[in-house]
Amino acid sequence: MDLGVSYNFSPQFSGYKSVFSKNLDKALKKTDLSQTDCGELISYVQTFIDKKTRANRRLGRGFHNSVYKIDDKYVLKMPNKISESDICAIRLNRKSKFSKLKNYFGESVAEFLNSSGDNIKILRNVYSKGEVVPAGIPSKISEIMTQDAAVKYYNEKYLPLFASIGQRAFDKLAKDCAQLNKKCKNGVSYAFDYINPNNFVLAGKTIRSVDDIYETKDYVRNCTSDLINVFLMNMNIDFYAQYSPKLINVRSLLAKKIILAGVRYELPLYDGADGRYSMKMLFELFLEKCRHGSEFDDMIKSLKTIMKENNNPKQRVALAKEYLEEVVGL
Repeated sequence: MDLGVSYNFSPQFSGYKSVFSKNLDKALKKTDLSQTDCGELISYVQTFIDKKTRANRRLGRGFHNSVYKIDDKYVLKMPNKISESDICAIRLNRKSKFSKLKNYFGESVAEFLNSSGDNIKILRNVYSKGEVVPAGIPSKISEIMTQDAAVKYYNEKYLPLFASIGQRAFDKLAKDCAQLNKKCKNGVSYAFDYINPNNFVLAGKTIRSVDDIYETKDYVRNCTSDLINVFLMNMNIDFYAQYSPKLINVRSLLAKKIILAGVRYELPLYDGADGRYSMKMLFELFLEKCRHGSEFDDMIKSLKTIMKENNNPKQRVALAKEYLEEVVGL
């Protein structure tokens, strides 16, 4: 499983669509590709890799892959370490496996393979109209800043920005999580990669997921606690958030939006010991709302009861909001 690619802050201007993208769009509509069609697409990608995978085009870099802008519609994702072998095969993904996920941009529309088995993917551009901001501390920042400076960015820039995002953005993300839970069939589960918060980015007023969805035969569910980890607990894959009394209010605002989104779409609050630990630490330590275990257990029980006894999403959210504000003090 790829641990993600973090996008940078460079504005991407809308409107430009390359010859490659136009040809790729045409190819995706065809049942079969001619040798000429394949050759043209492969030639473009080969040339792009050889001549245009430069720092000024790189949108992000992860442990295993980097993403480069082709134009406003598509980006190219390729391994950081790639052989010089020529591309020899192309595979088009005409039918999306995750078409019901409205804010997921990690699925490739085409894949190119070279003789060494390197997989070069073409993905939709996550946002071409302006700035893209990753959740947490972007790897680009953590690589060049001291830990203290990176934490300052997290506390003073990231948290206030994401806490100001409208409720609807978190609702849409929770809806995608619920859709993944519904796809759990025949012993196969699907989940976002929540380890690296940079896998989720703010694009305009929308939160989008930009990394691979992983498939497992283990039973997993996408939970509210997973979103808590992304937006409130993991600063990046190396740093875990620290308590600060100055951040209680902004964290409370962000936590409430996440929880209400989970309630609206009936996400499990947590699944397993790790998820419970994250939620418990958030409320007992980071927010100072539940002073001891019994208070936390009462809160979880109450939220579960609200979700179980109310079929109407608006009613669920209203009751959960009232409970969190009046009883928990969130």
